[in-house]
Parts: sequence; structure tokens; C-alpha cells
Amino acid sequence: GLSYSNSFLNAYLAEGESHTISEWRGTKQDLTITVLEINTNTGDAPGYAHVKIVFGDEPTSVPTNLPTAEPTTGPPTTPQPTANPVVSTPPPTANPVEGPFCGDGICDAQESPDDCDADCIIVDFKANNGKSNAKTNGLMFSLDAKEAVTLSSLDVEGKKDGASQVTVYALQGDYEGNEFNEGAWERVFDHSVSLQQNVATNIGQFDKEVAIAAGERVSLFVFSKNGLRMSTNTGSLRKAHEDNSLVMYDGLAFKKEFNKVEQNGQWSTSVKYYASSKNKNVEEMRISSMEEEETASVEVEEKRRSSRSRGDDEVVTAVKHHHHTK
Repeated sequence: GLSYSNSFLNAYLAEGESHTISEWRGTKQDLTITVLEINTNTGDAPGYAHVKIVFGDEPTSVPTNLPTAEPTTGPPTTPQPTANPVVSTPPPTANPVEGPFCGDGICDAQESPDDCDADCIIVDFKANNGKSNAKTNGLMFSLDAKEAVTLSSLDVEGKKDGASQVTVYALQGDYEGNEFNEGAWERVFDHSVSLQQNVATNIGQFDKEVAIAAGERVSLFVFSKNGLRMSTNTGSLRKAHEDNSLVMYDGLAFKKEFNKVEQNGQWSTSVKYYASSKNKNVEEMRISSMEEEETASVEVEEKRRSSRSRGDDEVVTAVKHHHHTK
């Protein structure tokens, strides 16, 4: 495995006892575990137990041979025929496990990295648009899923040091037509976060994770009361970043929540999601994102010193509002 996970004790079983788990992992079949033998008298060798695991109905036993022919009394006249031979067939095996299960390489809706890290791989979707060069208070942008993914967290680059109330809204589909309609959005994160000036800070797990089906779009609106940083390296219908699972688009910068669009903007830090480990590219991206995090930690102090030396007083001219369409 790649890491540790929690396990739970369901039952203690003595020799001869059984334990049944009803409707195993969402199937309509029961899983029964029976202890046939426990042997601890093994000297220096470790003890062992023989167990039987049956999924579904107990298989029928092997049929017995037919009885032998009845013996004759008195002198035989003709030889008695022998009993018909019986061909013994092996007992049927237990039904195979059906349906989704941890270890099948598919991160199902009921699974997450917390309970099945073998199936659900966390990926750091890091925008590759270069360094941030502008300030705003909120940014609204969209993401398309090439495969089913679940958004779980993101990083915010602070406009200044100190605690700031950070709110993340989500909307299934494109944000066009709902830029100023707060009621159409769902609040998935709303907490005070200690931000650092010009340094990307992870805000923590979303209160409600955001699932995106393959081929679908979700929009996010990230608002920081004390401001955040972004990039203005934007253009009409421009893709800000993409990997094997997601496509990120340019968005809109807001001075106030759902009010007063300032200009076009581009998210310049990470969005974290998890996806199925069955996709070989996901594992490659996970390893790549780990290497990027190690490199970024070395660059943090250099970035902070650089921003202090130049005063961090960039002024960005507002641009005409462009918008992408799916």
C-alpha cells in the first residue's frame, strides 16, 4: 500500500464459531466467516487458525457413492452385477464478490482516500500559468472533468499576512448567468484561514466535497475577505491549465461577493482532487505533484523576500469581460 488506513474489529471468534456480515459491501449476498481450527501449541512457530469464508449460499456437499449391491444367501447362481460407478464432482465454489469493492482500482462514490487509498489517489492540480501578478478579493472559474473526480480542497495565495474569512461556493455547470445569483450556488467551505502574503496556503478540507462526473462541468467561486492573488495572463476562451483528469478555464475577478466584476482573472494556485487509481496517469500525476510540493517549499522564502523588496505594488488595468463557453 501507499499509506496506512483505519481498520475496524467486527467480531471475536472462537474455534467452531461463525460471524456473518449482511449484504457485503452493498451487494445482496452475505459474507460468512467460520473458524474451523485454532492451534497455538506450535512450539516456537507462530500459531495459526483455519477459517472458511463463504460469500452467498453455502455450497452443497459432494454426493456420496451409491450403496453396494445386496449380498446373496446360499450358493450363487449368477454373479451379482456391481453397483453403477458414481463419478464424484467437486463442490461448487462460493459466489465471487460482485459489485464495487476496495481494491478494484475504481474510486466509487462510497469511497475516499480516508477509507480506501488503494482506489482513491489524491492529485494536486497545480495551475501552470506562472506566478501571480494581480490582487483581487474573489475569483469565479470553471473546471471540466475528463473522468469522474472529487474536489476536496484548494490553496489560496494571500494578499497580505493574517487571518481572513475564506468562502468557497460551488455550482454544477457553467457560471454564466449566475455571476450575481448567490442563491444558485452551494457554500462548501466557510472558515477563517491564516494566510501568508504571496504564499500559497492550503485552506483545509472542504466541508462538502464537490463531485464532477466524467464529461461534466463545475464552477467555483473562491472569496477571501482580506484579498487573494491571481494571474491576469488570460484571454477569450483560454484554458488556464489541464491534466489527464481536469481542464481549468479563465474566470472573473470580483471586488465583492457576487457583485462588481473587476476584470478577467486566472486561478494561479492548486486545486486538490482525488480520482481512480485504475487510471495509470493518475498515479503519475500524484508522484509529480509530490515532487512539485517539495520544490515549492524551497521557493517560498525566496518569493516572500522578493515581494518585500519590490513593495508588491503592481497595478493591473481592467480588461474587457470575456467568457468561455463549453
